[in-house]
Amino acid sequence: MHYDKRLDNELKDFNKITNLHALPQIFHYWSNRYLSIYIKTIGYKSIRDLFFQHLKQACQTKDKARFCSIGVDNCSNEIHQIKNLVGAGHTNFVFDCIDINQNKLQQGWETACKLGLEKYLEVKAIDLNSWKVQHQYDVILAIQCLHHFIELESIFQKIYDYLTPEGYFITHDMIGRNGHQRWPEALNVINSFWSDLPSKYKFNHRSKQIEENFINRDFSQHGFEGIRAQDILYLLDQTFEFQDFIFWGGVIDPFISRAFGHNYDPKKAEDKAIIDKIQKINEDLLISNIIKPTQMVATMGKAIPDKQHFLYGLSPSACVRKTN
Repeated sequence: MHYDKRLDNELKDFNKITNLHALPQIFHYWSNRYLSIYIKTIGYKSIRDLFFQHLKQACQTKDKARFCSIGVDNCSNEIHQIKNLVGAGHTNFVFDCIDINQNKLQQGWETACKLGLEKYLEVKAIDLNSWKVQHQYDVILAIQCLHHFIELESIFQKIYDYLTPEGYFITHDMIGRNGHQRWPEALNVINSFWSDLPSKYKFNHRSKQIEENFINRDFSQHGFEGIRAQDILYLLDQTFEFQDFIFWGGVIDPFISRAFGHNYDPKKAEDKAIIDKIQKINEDLLISNIIKPTQMVATMGKAIPDKQHFLYGLSPSACVRKTN
């Protein structure tokens, strides 16, 4: 499919979404019980706290800190960080927010104005393929956007070039198979669980139908969703030095997703037991390096850090899934 057609589809899809971050309650049960522990193993309260601590550090060490976030949608994450920084007494910064979707950026700008935070925020409607700046940033964020990009090599090189020597590039993103498909080794495990589940757990809240057999969909066919997801971790490892690296997913993802996660009630012990069982298998398979993760949070820079924090001691290169 031609780039312009994919882009048009992508913009139409995202303009329909009123709350990009809305997730099933069972996801929050899983996140609070498991993901929060992973984050705490590297010294942070949450993923947002990881972002905040690095932003705060830059404000404390610079006369004027400059931040950038790419693929921001409606700037909700960035406005959250701005509120926290100002609340902590830091006002010596500016946050560039970049997205190709002018409508979503406008929503973010209007929200910032309502909160009286507009002087800290600059919104820029830019296709990252033509992104150019004449300065460097102390922190660059990429929150759930890298898996929408085709020109990863050039974008990562730009991020590298636009970072200060001591700056950080921090991302929370998808790193599984292209189109968010399951790799065969993970798919086999999912199918073994799926075959034993009652039909009530197989209702797809997106397609509005029961799927007795798990469908390994390729979400990149319509737009840019996961179009080069499987290349992200490898290319980052080739470009940056990792300081923090935590990861998860592979098998658990469909069961806590927007499509099927609503079938599980975190108030019901039997539903939580299913999720806990699948998560335990998922974790064991990751530690054994039998399957590869589908999501990560990572802090990177230009220089080799004094200390590195890798979940289970597994490096980024160890978590790259070879395709041949």
